Amino acid sequence: MVSSPGSNTSAVLSPHPVLRSTVAERGSGTVLVLAACAVLVTLLGAVSQVSGVIADVHRARSAADLAALAAVAPLLTGAPSDCDTAAGVAELNGARASSCVVLGDGSVLVVVQVSVRGAGAFARVMPAVVSARARSGVSSDPR
Repeated sequence: MVSSPGSNTSAVLSPHPVLRSTVAERGSGTVLVLAACAVLVTLLGAVSQVSGVIADVHRARSAADLAALAAVAPLLTGAPSDCDTAAGVAELNGARASSCVVLGDGSVLVVVQVSVRGAGAFARVMPAVVSARARSGVSSDPR
C-alpha cells in the first residue's frame, strides 16, 4: 500500500508480518511447559501415595492372616488359643493387634492396624491407619 501525498496515514509493508505477531508471545511456551511439568509432578506424587497405601493394606492383611494362624496354632496340641502370640506375630509384621477374640466355635478373630507411611502433601485425603481382620480355626471335620 502506498500512501498518497497529503494523507495522514502511512502504511509500511513488512516483509515478515508473522514475526511482528509473535513478538508479544515470546516466552509463553516456557510457561506452558512449566505448568505441564507441575501437573505431571502432582499426578506422580498422587500415584505414589496411593500405591503406598495399597502396599500398607496388603501388609495389614498379611499380618492379620499370620496373627490369626499363630493364635490358633496351640489348638492343634489341645492347648487354648493364644492371643498374646498373635499380638507378637502382628508386631513382627509391622502391625498392631487391636483385638483378638476367641469365638464360640473355637475360631479366633484377629483385627490389626498398620500406620500409613509418609502421607506427605496428601495427608488430609489419605488414611492415617489401615486395618484388616482375619479369622482362623481348627476344623473338626476329618476330611
